Amino acid sequence: MKRFFASVICTALTAMLIAPVQGQRSVEQGPKFVPGEMLVQLKAGTTESDIERVAGRAGGSGFEKVRGAEQDIYRRGDLVLVKFSPMRSVAAMKSEFEADPMVEFAEPNWIYSHQAVSNDTYYTNGSLWGMYGNATSPANQFGSEAGEAWAAGKTDCSSVWIGIIDEGYMYSHEDLAANAATNPGEIAGNGVDDDGNGYIDDVYGWDFAGGNNSVFDGSGDDHGTHVAGTIGGVGGNGKGVAGVCWSVKDDER
Repeated sequence: MKRFFASVICTALTAMLIAPVQGQRSVEQGPKFVPGEMLVQLKAGTTESDIERVAGRAGGSGFEKVRGAEQDIYRRGDLVLVKFSPMRSVAAMKSEFEADPMVEFAEPNWIYSHQAVSNDTYYTNGSLWGMYGNATSPANQFGSEAGEAWAAGKTDCSSVWIGIIDEGYMYSHEDLAANAATNPGEIAGNGVDDDGNGYIDDVYGWDFAGGNNSVFDGSGDDHGTHVAGTIGGVGGNGKGVAGVCWSVKDDER
């Protein structure tokens, strides 16, 4: 099996899509949220008194437990919904909660409109089970919830490059061609190592096992093609599949 070295590896794409983008705009300018409510994730080991103290930062407006402490690899404490006066700034309350040493993070109670925004064949016919979530149709409680992120308008990762360590991939595939990253420093087919990285004509990447620039050698690279499609298959084109992010750049290096 060929293996490829990834010059850039991006992980946790689903989380990136679903979680609100931070630092680019304030929460007041971001997606819609429920005024006067904040979801607060507590750290592992928190007690009831810790919860009451954190909730007290909201001015005593009350709270409810959304999910109990997790006993899995994440080792997180309770997730609680804290309520406060709708007149108070959500951004200020976020900072107030996150100032507590037992708070992992705090986020507004975002409002999502769940609808099937993908018209891709295998999504609309119910085949892309990994892309569904609790609120999609069909629903899948074990899915990535990517469909819910798409419905919230989170489909653009055009500034992100993905390096895949796997077999090669069919970069000419109709669901991958538009997202296939190319080496800007290399001129295709001239037999010269234009960018001086030691690899000749590595426009789409490099086959380190074969020692050549052929990153797709037919059926032997079907798994790499499948992985690339799951990560960054073009979405909304009415064909085949939709990747977690519809416009990400796939790179085999």
